[in-house]
Amino acid sequence: MAGPGFFRTLGRVYGHSSLLEWRSPVGLISSLLFAIIMGTVYHFAMHERAFDLLANVNGVMLATLFFGSTILAARSSQGESEGGALRAVLMAPCDPSGYYLGRVLSLWQIQLFLVLIYIPLFGTLLRGGPEFEWQRYTITFFVLGLSALSLSALGVLLGHISRRNRLRDLLIPLIMLPTALPVLMAAARILQVLGPGTNIESTLNLPRLLALLAPAALYCSLGSMLYHVLTADE
Repeated sequence: MAGPGFFRTLGRVYGHSSLLEWRSPVGLISSLLFAIIMGTVYHFAMHERAFDLLANVNGVMLATLFFGSTILAARSSQGESEGGALRAVLMAPCDPSGYYLGRVLSLWQIQLFLVLIYIPLFGTLLRGGPEFEWQRYTITFFVLGLSALSLSALGVLLGHISRRNRLRDLLIPLIMLPTALPVLMAAARILQVLGPGTNIESTLNLPRLLALLAPAALYCSLGSMLYHVLTADE
């Protein structure tokens, strides 16, 4: 009997993983608390005029997104390894690429939800009030959202690589930082030019879009091809 194909596997894994994440939102709450702590620390640690420059606020959000991604990736990897869950998946006749991308999409949706909160949260903590200028909000969400896709793909992939290591929670951010540098640099370049009256056309030009999309496509492709190899010893 033939197993489910790529799209059916992707849909089932995405639905199941999403249900588990929302039913037990420990990773989501941990990432949100981390964001609140980061905003509070920067509020008291930096000069009161430092965040008049919007680029500084965006930089804090990007750093928070990176560390929040590592928290979610480590927890997701730990849950997958418990009770032989991964071994059971590998024994099932499912498409490994669909399984990997389903996990990535599940992690990505959590991060998109966090990004929605980050923008008004850090505006309140660092600038004294949320800002809802439509174009600026849209660009910031789009840039951080695409960055979150790359970080999700990396997080799932690195979670498999480090799953048997006792220092997994430390190893994931250590490996993730150098591998995520192209994403962070591309996102920071766009977020630095945001300001009052910024329009979408001048900010999200083709080279900047490609710089954000290329790492996401690369990491998702590598994960889809290498997932079965990385889990062969399970």
